[in-house]
Amino acid sequence: ENTPPDYTVEAFWRRVAYLTTRTKRSDGRWVGTYEAREWNKTNSEKCSKCSKGRSPKECDVEDDQVSCRPCRLSKTSCDRKTKFLFAATRRDFFPNMEAFLRVYNSQPPAKSRSYQKNAN
Repeated sequence: ENTPPDYTVEAFWRRVAYLTTRTKRSDGRWVGTYEAREWNKTNSEKCSKCSKGRSPKECDVEDDQVSCRPCRLSKTSCDRKTKFLFAATRRDFFPNMEAFLRVYNSQPPAKSRSYQKNAN
């Protein structure tokens, strides 16, 4: 198990912070990143939480959000977000899901912008 250098981990978390940034427009609406909108165009599958259970939930996803509405409202992590972040960072950081999850499931470095896995 190779541990990536600190500078790689810090750059990864900076990229994750950018990819999960939401900006308030002049009309008061909060919007996500271009990357999130583009990813959603080709990734419409339900998250694992919405597709499980006795009565599967409607996995409602807004065009600029990668987490579904039920996960956001219950403030739980959404595996759609994890899949998006892996897809958006794998070329520059961790080429396989195992290496990605090893860093993603660890704590982000204190220097990086506050990031919460269950935040919008």
